[in-house]
Amino acid sequence: MDKYKIHKQSFELIKQSFELEHHDEIDSREAMIKAIAERVSYWLEYDLEQLFSFLYRMDIDQGKVEHALALGNVVPANIGIAELIFERQVARVETKLKYKQDEIEGLDDELKY
Repeated sequence: MDKYKIHKQSFELIKQSFELEHHDEIDSREAMIKAIAERVSYWLEYDLEQLFSFLYRMDIDQGKVEHALALGNVVPANIGIAELIFERQVARVETKLKYKQDEIEGLDDELKY
């Protein structure tokens, strides 16, 4: 699958996770990073616990988060974290597609999940 399709699937999953359904204009990596960064800014200011919970659930490396939050970075913390979130979601989609198995024909409905 090409990068465009992977990014598109990643965009859709991130839109759901961040409740960004009203952001239909998000059609590029930069626009997605900006939308995520806005939400991260809010969490950094008002609900740091929610942000860390979300990062933990997404399995984003703690060392990378600490680096993004370090003082003196050229990239603002909200953008650095947004990029980590986006890249992690892309990696998840790539892994899912790489190991996707075809549906088993004739499998009883109660065995499907």
